[in-house]
Amino acid sequence: MIKTMTTQLIMHERIFTTLAKAKELRRHVEKLIHKAKRLNQEDHLYLKKNLRTKEAIKKIKEEIAPRFRKLPAGFTKVMSMGKRANDLAPVGMIELMGNEFQEVTRNRIEVDKEQYGIETFWQWEAKVLEQEVDYYEELLRDLKSKIDNDIFKTLGEENLEDVDSSIPKRMLTADQKKAKEIISQVEDKYVSQKEVLVRGYERAKTEESVHYKQKDYRKYERMFENYAYPLDAVRFTADDRANITAFIEESDQVAKV
Repeated sequence: MIKTMTTQLIMHERIFTTLAKAKELRRHVEKLIHKAKRLNQEDHLYLKKNLRTKEAIKKIKEEIAPRFRKLPAGFTKVMSMGKRANDLAPVGMIELMGNEFQEVTRNRIEVDKEQYGIETFWQWEAKVLEQEVDYYEELLRDLKSKIDNDIFKTLGEENLEDVDSSIPKRMLTADQKKAKEIISQVEDKYVSQKEVLVRGYERAKTEESVHYKQKDYRKYERMFENYAYPLDAVRFTADDRANITAFIEESDQVAKV
């Protein structure tokens, strides 16, 4: 099985298998390339013994070995690709360095840089999280404005004025005490809605903080060949805001019931 997989890797330069097999295969392929670079009589026999086709033997001698002439080691790269759907086995990808797929990926990344102004997934996600924080800050400001307007309107209907919060309770007049009660009642109407927004804002700030601490972590490297998101696709539109606000208000009504 190892010989067959080695032959496939030499011919295709990139294959997918279980992560354990990919790591085991790396050891065999690195040894083959070392021998193909040296290529004495013993090495030639070793290649014939461990590769199943003449095409693979010809390719490793004429194409792959010259590619790594100045490289002492590190001819292959193994990457984790998640888990297989049917049995959840860890899946890995093994490839020869400098293959045509890597060149295509590099070109695609350059296009992403030019089109979207981003270089890594980390930078893309940083912008998304920044938008999320701004979104909750805006909703909280809108809610505060709504509460203030409601208080102003209710006090106006009762011919009362707003009360300075610094005035001690024992020094309040009867009208000021009544105004205080009205303000408290109005604020209570928005408590659950405010709690939802505050939780969302705190979660967004926590995610943003953790994200910046993990700037150099390998988990933010590009993992898939066609993995790129246009930033405009993740921005909240007016309809998105309306839908989320409606959901929050609906949750608020259910909580009251």
